[in-house]
Amino acid sequence: MKRKLFTILLSLSVVLAMTACAKTQTAAPAATTAAAPAATQAAPAATQAAPAATQAAPAAEASALPAGFPAKDITIILPYGSGSSQEAILRTACAYVEKKYSLPKSFVIVNKEGASGEIGLTAAYTAPHDGYTMAMFHSPYLTLDIVRGSECAFKYTDFKPICNFMIDPTCWYVNGSNKDVYPDFKSLVDAALANPGTISVACGGLNTSEGRFIQQIQRETGAEFKIVPIDNDAEFVAMLLGGHVDALVCQLGDVQNHVADGEFVPLIVGTPEHDAKIPDVPTVTDLGYTMESYSMRSLAALSDIPADIYDFLAKAFEEAMATPEVAAKAAELGIDLTLLTPDEIQKKWDSIHAATLHEWETNPWQ
Repeated sequence: MKRKLFTILLSLSVVLAMTACAKTQTAAPAATTAAAPAATQAAPAATQAAPAATQAAPAAEASALPAGFPAKDITIILPYGSGSSQEAILRTACAYVEKKYSLPKSFVIVNKEGASGEIGLTAAYTAPHDGYTMAMFHSPYLTLDIVRGSECAFKYTDFKPICNFMIDPTCWYVNGSNKDVYPDFKSLVDAALANPGTISVACGGLNTSEGRFIQQIQRETGAEFKIVPIDNDAEFVAMLLGGHVDALVCQLGDVQNHVADGEFVPLIVGTPEHDAKIPDVPTVTDLGYTMESYSMRSLAALSDIPADIYDFLAKAFEEAMATPEVAAKAAELGIDLTLLTPDEIQKKWDSIHAATLHEWETNPWQ
């Protein structure tokens, strides 16, 4: 029986503006630490064949800095390990905002991975709500307050979108050296049916969009995979590169360079439409599945920060994301930007959360 998998990866974008190039937790400036490419659901049509930067109109320039802001460094928490493509793009955007508005302080990027994003987002939520803490918010995090209930310290409505980076389809991959063993997705599923619990598949976590995608495939096919949750992009990529797992489920943007080099072979795309970068790879619709899996990656602020600070940050990062510098970094990483306004992001969040809540109430995946 086919059910809709709203594998939601939310990446909300919320970045703050400050002096010279932004710094990491280890004091590395945001602009100088280039991160390697780094994990499901919304309007998939927007995820496919998107131009290098999708935007409606030139961004309006941010208004003057709020009085006395920033008086200290602004922390941006990434609820996952270092080395992702969106981190590299974020650093480029931060550097632009710092320089353009001559910020007296800096953006400090801190990676807090674990618990499918909950650890990092809890750290952001429990920080003072003064406009000096933001977080990357991926659409899969929208499930946390549903799955974890009262044990989750925050609700998705406690965060407010600043800007969006990309909408990235989720795919299943095998190592290029095993393309004859698993020439298509059916062969991988058949292997799991014949050997329950032995075909290993890495992903970013059980409650991420990728983890839900795997579980949805299991429910629809009857296959049982050995799910290997790894809450670090670089580590789960290394697992497949080293042949330590049979397959990997993650967003295309995380491993696009490995796909282009033939190191990873995608077997299925988690959206109804074909992706322009891998047009010959079958989609979930092609193979008769009804679920979808993709991730929005956004920057977000806490929802109750001072209005003047929020307005400045939203406009400044909207402007930054539309710059040639950010476009060049995205092109270098092989990323198609999907730029959305805060209102557009919020509408997608609300839709995804409502659909996921309905799925959880009718057929929980745990």
